[in-house]
Amino acid sequence: MAKHYQDKNRRIEGAPLESAAAVADGQRAGKKKRKKSFWQRTFPCKGDSAGQVILKLLTIIAFLVFLISAGVLLYQGVLLPGLNEKKAQELRSIYTQAQEETVSQEPGEDGVLPKFEPLLEVNADIKGWLTIPNTVIDYPVLQPAPGVDPEYYLYRDYTGQDNNHGSIFIDAASSEGTESKNIILHGHHMRDGQMFNNIMKYCDYDFYRTTPVFTFDSLHEEAQWKVVAVFKANVLASQGEPFAYLRGSFADDSDFLNYVYQVRERSIIDTGVTVNEDDQLITLSTCSYEFDDFRTVVVARKVRPGEDAQVDTSGAAYNPNPLYPDIWYETYGGTAPELTSFEEALAAGQISWYDGALAP
Repeated sequence: MAKHYQDKNRRIEGAPLESAAAVADGQRAGKKKRKKSFWQRTFPCKGDSAGQVILKLLTIIAFLVFLISAGVLLYQGVLLPGLNEKKAQELRSIYTQAQEETVSQEPGEDGVLPKFEPLLEVNADIKGWLTIPNTVIDYPVLQPAPGVDPEYYLYRDYTGQDNNHGSIFIDAASSEGTESKNIILHGHHMRDGQMFNNIMKYCDYDFYRTTPVFTFDSLHEEAQWKVVAVFKANVLASQGEPFAYLRGSFADDSDFLNYVYQVRERSIIDTGVTVNEDDQLITLSTCSYEFDDFRTVVVARKVRPGEDAQVDTSGAAYNPNPLYPDIWYETYGGTAPELTSFEEALAAGQISWYDGALAP
């Protein structure tokens, strides 16, 4: 009887004890799902349900979109700005070297300053050089030849290569180029800080006080320019009637002085810099992001012959009520100042910045 009991314990359904344990282990192992490889977990494969296939495809697409987006951001945010700055620095080096090696800066027989001769060999469309202290703005200024798209350099660098940074270029309204009564320059407001991004700094009173004068040398003349005004402008008619500030020439002195009057009344800062009918202006315009298609504009006048280039900024101040586009008041409130004309304002004693022949 004992022997029969022992034999029963040693056999399970007719199998030896050791074999029964192995079978049990095999059954448990079979119940476990075989671990899938990375490839099987990631990509659609045989045996996947329709839902699993769709989920895997969506995951793959999302990952590819992420990689492409990251690549674009890396290129546009890091690589492209670096390449653009490197290219700009190459031309700065040529310009700087030409300045250092030139004994005289008197124009040559062709009327061109010697320091520009090497730049013209690079590109004959170069018309001058703009430098604003305390900013990154240290760039050539270009204007395409007559008959060429006036915005040719909007998305091209100084070599003519496609570049979303573009170049600083002269507006078509300044038809006489650097000899225009108002030299209008455009430049992109790049988020990486390059081109005309730093123009925005002139909206700040403290920055203006440190940088009231900048340099723009044309091919034919070295010159400094005193900042007269900085203002905001709209382009879209839905935001109010746009101010036509892109004017390179004027019908007469009255037309010019009324333009200056309009500019001064819009200025965020009262610079105190005087202007008269004999002055030449330069206007720097860039995109601004307060509203769609907004612009920030800086206007300066050339330092007159024999005039001190220094500016006493002690009397400068924020304009308590500058004229903004209509959308500004619709959004932030306030009341727009009423404008008359230069002549009326002068006769009423409301203008202190004019020092020309009509001054009382």
